[in-house]
Amino acid sequence: MLMPTISPSDPHNFPEPYGESFKQESNVDAHGEINSLTDAEERYNKSEANRIFWGRWSWWGPMRYLRQWFGLLLALTAFVGISIPASVIPQAWLMFIIWVPLLLLTQAPIIAASESATSAAEAHFDLSAQRGNNHRSAPGSDRIEEALKDGKRNAYFILVANIIGVSFLIFATLSPPGGFTWNIVLLMVITIGFGTTIHSRITLDDLLNHADPLPFLALYAPTHHPTELSPAFSELVQAHLDPILGGEWKKWEIDLQQYFKPGLHYQEAMERLLLLLHLHYNDEISDSKLSEEINEFIFGGLEQLQINPTFNQSSIQRMIAHSCAWQPGFFQLIARLKSDFLTNSFSISNNSWRMDVEFEDECYDGQGHLFIFINNQSMVVDRVRVEVHVPGGQPEKQSFRLEVEPCPAPQSKLQLYSSINEDAIDWLPRYLRRGVFLWMSISWESGEIGLRTLQVNLLNDSGDILTSTIVRTNVRRRMGSGDSRRKRRLRRARTLGLTRTRKS
Repeated sequence: MLMPTISPSDPHNFPEPYGESFKQESNVDAHGEINSLTDAEERYNKSEANRIFWGRWSWWGPMRYLRQWFGLLLALTAFVGISIPASVIPQAWLMFIIWVPLLLLTQAPIIAASESATSAAEAHFDLSAQRGNNHRSAPGSDRIEEALKDGKRNAYFILVANIIGVSFLIFATLSPPGGFTWNIVLLMVITIGFGTTIHSRITLDDLLNHADPLPFLALYAPTHHPTELSPAFSELVQAHLDPILGGEWKKWEIDLQQYFKPGLHYQEAMERLLLLLHLHYNDEISDSKLSEEINEFIFGGLEQLQINPTFNQSSIQRMIAHSCAWQPGFFQLIARLKSDFLTNSFSISNNSWRMDVEFEDECYDGQGHLFIFINNQSMVVDRVRVEVHVPGGQPEKQSFRLEVEPCPAPQSKLQLYSSINEDAIDWLPRYLRRGVFLWMSISWESGEIGLRTLQVNLLNDSGDILTSTIVRTNVRRRMGSGDSRRKRRLRRARTLGLTRTRKS
């Protein structure tokens, strides 16, 4: 009996082991997955476009101020009605055609923007799940969703309060001017008007999120972070990015490596890029100098940075400013290292171990962040131990064993930038990559207040102390919503980031 021959060059001639029906079902499932992903992308793009449109409309200057002062206008109108009732025309229809359109004009864009922001977030999380990355379950995502819900609740609260205020104002015209009912109702309008004005001012940040090109960044707080940052600058910035943006950051870093010129370690090149953008953001180097420095180690220079719509010059500077708002201590260490290079201080010229420590001067609820920067300025790799003593802390002692790469120090003071010799901009990323950055969370028992001290010791393998630093902080109870200085820094980074991103 002759068996049929099957040509290996034609895969369609192979038999289907599970039958033709299984093959058809597999094709249907594959097409269904593709259609589902396409639908998710379309839904996200539509929601994001609506969020940006209504967000920019609600953040437009005249609209923003009109929303903030709408309640005050109500209160002033009611105050005039109580003070000079004879000057008020008690016509309900007139009040209706004046105040109802004004109410819709000021509140409708905010409601639409808050609804669009929530829908865009849901679509974003659904799309990431379709692509195999369930960002909704990542640490901090629940905080983002709750913040968006709070913003929507605030918008509806102001809307309902203003509707009640306008209704009372119209109702007052149905009673005799100057009478008891007239005065009582207008007093209620004054109370509602002042209340909504204050509430609108307090919740102003919600409007920023609606128009923000990076909508989740300002809503995210780093709940988990590595103790050792390596490389320091990029690890710190990435730790303060929301889950979706953090995943895109990793891909962008990998893609950018192909544009680094040879001769510089890719981590050092990344640290140098972030450092230059940080100095430029703080107006320490000019636009021309920034372009010149970046052209030295990146093919295409600044133009290459503008290709990616999410990670361009303006948005990266926004992310750096956001990280600085959360952790200014890290940037204080960089500023001191730069100053030591410019002056050739003893910590650089001694060609030994360099340890710098920065801690918050005020800690709320017994919580603070400690940064330790260690550099081995010898010629060989060496091991050391770091001990952190926190009297009354939880725990009171923490210890780390570290192996630190050698990084011989410059032999004389440096200029910030030089076209002839190596400068501080060359040395800073070198120290950042080869040194060790520790980022530690320090805590005290609940109810602890007052001045507290910490001691950080750097010891060699024999247990001898190489250097030691004592820092002090003021432990305080949380007042109101927390650290007002941090809020101001975050608001400034958010506002400037929004402005610069629009201009770019």
